[in-house]
Order: sequence, then structure tokens, then C-alpha cells
Amino acid sequence: MTPFSIGRWERTPAWIACAALLVALTGCSSSESDEPDRPEFEVGMLVEQDSLTYTQQELGAVVMAMRQINDDGGLTIDGVDYLLSVKAEDHQSSPAGAVEAMKRLSDGGVTATIGPPWSWLALGDEADHSDGVSLNARKYDMLLVSSSATAPAITDLEDDDLQWRTIPSDIVEADIAAQELLSRDLTRVALLFRDEAWGHGQADAFTAAFEAGGGQVLAAVDYDVSGEEVEDLSAYDFDAELAAVFADQPQVVLMYSFDELAQITNRIAANDYLSAYTEEPPRFFGTEGSVTSQLLVNGAPEVIQYMEGVSPTPNEEDSYYGDFKGWMTAAELNIADNTAAARYDAVFCLAAAAQKANSRKADDIKLELQAISRKDGDELTVHAGEWKKAKAALLAGDDIDYDGVSGRIEFSDRGDVTTGLYSIWRLVLGKGGKFVIEPTKTVPYGD
Repeated sequence: MTPFSIGRWERTPAWIACAALLVALTGCSSSESDEPDRPEFEVGMLVEQDSLTYTQQELGAVVMAMRQINDDGGLTIDGVDYLLSVKAEDHQSSPAGAVEAMKRLSDGGVTATIGPPWSWLALGDEADHSDGVSLNARKYDMLLVSSSATAPAITDLEDDDLQWRTIPSDIVEADIAAQELLSRDLTRVALLFRDEAWGHGQADAFTAAFEAGGGQVLAAVDYDVSGEEVEDLSAYDFDAELAAVFADQPQVVLMYSFDELAQITNRIAANDYLSAYTEEPPRFFGTEGSVTSQLLVNGAPEVIQYMEGVSPTPNEEDSYYGDFKGWMTAAELNIADNTAAARYDAVFCLAAAAQKANSRKADDIKLELQAISRKDGDELTVHAGEWKKAKAALLAGDDIDYDGVSGRIEFSDRGDVTTGLYSIWRLVLGKGGKFVIEPTKTVPYGD
């Protein structure tokens, strides 16, 4: 059975249920049952205890990757055979909590972690990012590979090459969004965004790209998410912020928000901002964090019917991504979250780099992440589900190029992926009167 550790939550009934689901997913093969127990190579993961459904979704792709790797022989380091396992820790939805979680992982012998999941946790609250997880990685000798922290500032951190990610920087998304709007002669926009690392990163990156192309940002308005001024964003009226956003009747309102976007759309409707537009109604533009079940169920239909956005996406036509979907569906795991594929890839990349380094140390593994992901010569190309092929090549001293289910990966020397695909989408009314995402086109980036 693929090992699974549940960190500090052994006494939490909901978390035990989640762990049981994932242990059931890992299963036991007949060959494993005849083998003596092998030592575990534990990989950490920073998750949100308060959201059981999301945590299950986050862990599903991780455990799927580990199961496949273990079924194909696991890792062999210094002649010792290891099984991969995941040890989850609660980041407590704060940078301080995430750093404490990383310390617990390090104290338990973990040297590599999937995460952090949010840019805010990576960068922290301080201007120099000293309280974030990324710059504390050296303190705990921890390699971090995030599948969902997208803030541009992460790229330039002096993190001793310990923070990597399998999802592109928001610089790419901002450029694609700016070009999409400008190509449609939508040149006057306003921004509404969260007052934290992700929101500011998105707003700054978009503003730079849009103004460079000749567009005009009429207003850039942030709103507090710290809890010091706003106790409940789902009840906050946003009236002062929205008055500033709509003051000059922008053609597009870009909203960098999460679950609170449902409340924002309801306040837009309640204040009747759309009635001021005598010709074309404004467009509302979001990102991958915007379209949550909260928005689709509780948002104002008269607003979200005009909502579009841009998000990183796997290549739906790629056969290996199709295989991944099949594995997840067979295991009854939801992959609606568009970072599931990137989480699978984070595990595979960590395992391949550790195998190539013949080491479990963070400083050794980080040196091989770029090597196992780039096609510079005659490297053997391997894909998801091909661990046996990858391991055999690495043990033989050969080089590999891992092409993942989220894209080709191709790490830069700053730990960012340099190729991929984005989806331009809109919300439309589907069957049963529910809004659904409808992709309108895809845009590649990189070489």
C-alpha cells in the first residue's frame, strides 16, 4: 500500500475521513503484499484543513502520482529502495502558519514539499517577503515545488533556488489578458483586487502589459482581506470600492478575487451600476481563482452573464492528459480544479530529480530539476505514468526530459515553467439554468 501520513490531524474526524479516502485510492498490488516493508521517502504538502473538499481535491493528484511511482518500483537511492509518501500539514491560511507547518515537516525529516498553494503564503506580508514560506525554505533546508502560487514576485526571490513551480507566473497570464482585450478594442479598464500578494501581483502585471499596448487603466482599487477591517468578506458591501471602480464607466472591470466575488457581483447588481451604460454593457474579466462554486451558485446572474477570463490550462487534446483524466475519473476524483495536473507533475518532477541526484537532500535535488525537464539534446522523453521508463534511464546514467500532463514543464533557471497553454473562457447559462465555463480559444506561450 502506498504510504500516507496525516500529519498533526490524527484526532480530527473529518480529516480521518479524508485520509481514509486517499488510502483507499492507493490500493495494494499483489507484488507489494509479498515484499518486505520498504522505507518511506516522505514528501510534505501544505494544505487547508478548514476546507475538506478542497483538501481532498488537492491531495488526489499527489497520491495518484505517488501510487503510480510506487507501483513501478519507487525510488532507489544509494542502493536503498524507497516508497514515496505524503505528509500533509495545515498552513492555517496564513504565512506564519505556513512557516510553522514547514518547520514541523522539517522536524519530521521531510526535505521536499509540494507548495505553498497560495502566493500570499509564499511571499508573506512584509515588503521584503521575509515572513513568507519561500524565503524561510533555507532555514529549514526545504525544497518547495508549488503547483498554484503564481505571483510574479516569486520569480525574483533570493530563495537559494529552493522555490520552484509547475504553474506559470501571472506575468504570462497578464500579457495574454491584455492582448485579448486590446485586440477587441477594449482599451478602458478598471481593476478591483485583493490587498495581498496575489492580488497586487496580478494587478501590477496586467497594468504594465495593458499600458504598454496602449490601454488605459482608469482605476486600480484594492480591498482588505486581512480580517483587521473586514471580518466577513461574504457580507462586506464593497460599496466604496465599487463606486471608485465604476466612476469613469470602464469598458472592462478586471476582478482578481476568490469566493468573495459572488458578493461583489451582488453589490454591483444591487447598486445598479450597469444601468449607466446606454450602449454596450461592461465586460467583467477574471482569472482561475475567480470561478468558484460560490460565484456560480450565489453570484448575480445579470452580472456574471458578462463574465470572461483567462486561465492556464492543460492541452485537452494531448493523449497523456487524457490518460490522467481517465486515472482520476476511475478513482472517482474531481479534477475541476485546473491545478490538479500541475500537482501531479510536481510529484513526478521531485521524484525524477531525487532519483537523478541519488539523494533525498534539498540542495542535491534542486540541482537536477531543470535537467530532468528540458530537451537540450538526446534526452529520453518520458510522460506521466512512465516512471519505470524514467527510473531505468536515470539509473543507467542517461538523461530524461519529462513532459507533464499540465504541459511540457521546461523549467527556467529561476524555477519557472517556460511553455504552456492558456484558455480564454466565458460564463454561459447551461442546462438546468446553471452557469458553466465555456472555453472560446486557447493561446500557447513559450517556445
